[in-house]
Amino acid sequence: DADDTLDPWVVQWMADNPLRAGVFDTLDPAILELARGDNPFPVTREIARVTDDEVGGVPV
Repeated sequence: DADDTLDPWVVQWMADNPLRAGVFDTLDPAILELARGDNPFPVTREIARVTDDEVGGVPV
């Protein structure tokens, strides 16, 4: 498979959801604020912290 070929289910999802699959020409300030991560939705559960001391035998 070529790297530039999308799976059929992805193509279908993009066709079914054109507003979510497209690229914005400009970013509305409200969307930009949400994209930067400081959004008004509080986290309702503790997020686990995951770290690796080694990856494939190589210290990181």
